[in-house]
Amino acid sequence: MEPAVFLITALADVKKESFGTRLQTLLDQQIPVRLIFASLDFGEREAFDRLLKTLIGNHQPNVKVANLYDIFSTVSGVTMSTDTPTITEPNADRQQRVSHSDGTYDVQYLQNEYLLATRRYFANDQLAEQQTYQNNQLIQRVFYGANAQIQGISNFNADGLKETLLLNGRGELVYRFVREQQTVYKVMDYVNFTPLSGVYDFYRQVLDQVNYQDQRLYINVDHNVAFSAMLPDQLIFNY
Repeated sequence: MEPAVFLITALADVKKESFGTRLQTLLDQQIPVRLIFASLDFGEREAFDRLLKTLIGNHQPNVKVANLYDIFSTVSGVTMSTDTPTITEPNADRQQRVSHSDGTYDVQYLQNEYLLATRRYFANDQLAEQQTYQNNQLIQRVFYGANAQIQGISNFNADGLKETLLLNGRGELVYRFVREQQTVYKVMDYVNFTPLSGVYDFYRQVLDQVNYQDQRLYINVDHNVAFSAMLPDQLIFNY
């Protein structure tokens, strides 16, 4: 049987019983599986990694995982402007450290009891994420990779997530996702500068990067109608 690729558009996809069943069946048959974690909420990646460990067990050698940064890190984008955050020490009067059971830890920066920022570190002390606050309200999350390389930025307003910016390996902006409704995003393409009809059009570009035509493609059945219209000649399996 040909290799399989799962497109995961949200953490909720992984929580479906049918996802785990489909994945386990393929792994028991020693079929290589690639998981594309394409959630536009970059903050879901940490919980996704934890869930995945419980699902794949000792089948880890047969599973490859990629996120949006992994897929688009080598494409060309545009130079960032004022959207680019800088890694500077918050001007706080005190700090406090909060450790977690997995070895990660947070450093919170406070000024007059107001939370200014929180930095999350991996167990090896590498910076993983920084959250910035105004009047104790989250306004920005910056997600880092190796060598404190910024991979993505999420900006917030009083209504929650406002937009997400995806960067490449050179720190250039490649895609901007502006949230218009709960699950509806306007997608701005700085790679090809082509108008996209919506998030499913973007997902098609994601799949184009992984040669999905030669693999068994699995998607959440809730998205089947939209993907069938976007990929009319592709055989699609559901979970």
